[in-house]
Amino acid sequence: MKKFASAILVASILLGGCTTQENNVQASTKVSYVYKDVSTKHPAYYHIKSLKTMNILDTIDGKFMPDSPMKRKDLAKLLIKANKLNIDNTDITPLKASDVNSKDSSYKYIQAAVHYGYFKNETKFRPDANVTMAEFSMAITKSFKLKGAYPYTVKGVTSTEYKPYILTMLANEVTIKDETINFNQSGAVKRGDVAIYVNKFLKKMNLKENRRKYASKTTSIDNWDVVNGAIKHTEKKTNNGYAQTKFNPLINQQMMNVMNVLLPQKLTTGLTFMPAQDSTDSSTYSISYLEKLAGLQSGNSYFQYIFFEDTYATVDFSTPNFSKKGTVKLFISPLYKDYSKLKKGTYADSDKLKALKDSLNAMYGTTKGQAVFNSIYPEYVKYIKSDKPLKFKMTKYVQDLRLDIFSYGTGPIVTFSKK
Repeated sequence: MKKFASAILVASILLGGCTTQENNVQASTKVSYVYKDVSTKHPAYYHIKSLKTMNILDTIDGKFMPDSPMKRKDLAKLLIKANKLNIDNTDITPLKASDVNSKDSSYKYIQAAVHYGYFKNETKFRPDANVTMAEFSMAITKSFKLKGAYPYTVKGVTSTEYKPYILTMLANEVTIKDETINFNQSGAVKRGDVAIYVNKFLKKMNLKENRRKYASKTTSIDNWDVVNGAIKHTEKKTNNGYAQTKFNPLINQQMMNVMNVLLPQKLTTGLTFMPAQDSTDSSTYSISYLEKLAGLQSGNSYFQYIFFEDTYATVDFSTPNFSKKGTVKLFISPLYKDYSKLKKGTYADSDKLKALKDSLNAMYGTTKGQAVFNSIYPEYVKYIKSDKPLKFKMTKYVQDLRLDIFSYGTGPIVTFSKK
């Protein structure tokens, strides 16, 4: 377990010392609305607003209903409009479906969507049925001509017909919503989620683009890139550069979400990878938010996440009573650069505090992420305010998430696990 020993050492040193546009909108104290039911507080607000300016969204009585299931006819229309396709093209194949009235306003859009392969050309189209995630995978993959195949095993993908589309969709950063790491292929996709994905594909808002744009603000001990929806290293130490195949796909997505929100911010984001050394070991990634890239070597960061390879990684930081199911550990160092601010009761610089909040929101969603922050931050303040190294150990719960929070005198450490 040489690598874990290294992780502990790095952590000890460290403790001594959704896009930016989307997060900035959510962080705003002023609440405005793009539709009657879509305010700046909704996680899909920025994307819905963006698509609205393109005139490709339909509403009912001024409402978009972002949390309602997307209907098949509505998805057909949205994708045809997003791709600016001509619904009056005489080469479009006639529609076989007998359950779509030719006088219906969505008829030509459905016919075009079927012609271009977004949906199957069957005798029944079921225009008012909810779009399943499996159906959505085929529609979105063909609509945007997506390529690639997700490299990690995902539970719940059982359809032989849709599996290739699902793996391609996941390879393009469409995330798994189920925290049991199960892809719900028969579940309905929400209108707000469709808006997020369509806008991201139209504008190429993904980690690959962010890494290219902010290359001067990120590096790692090993060079890395994003390939098929996963972080891959050029040093092929395990699984051809990826973490091992048993790597938790939700953890991979959380890492990518965290990198996406941290890269554009004020300071530097560093990513490091420690591959498994033997069959009893596990690979780990760490993401650090710090002043300069050199801080990766010295362990001088404001906070750091360590993502463990699988759900049941055996990790022990001399706290045997804690859950062994932790997949992520958060190490929080002082969130300020100027120590004189402590005298004024300032325990964190605003930019560093925002970065921490955004990273938690990226991992767990805005509502749960904020609740996690509210559980963690008071313990950080207690530690910072203490005149001597503060030791504590406690367990808190946020919905279905267990937070084991402890300090052995060098700062708060949080282990995230399921209840």
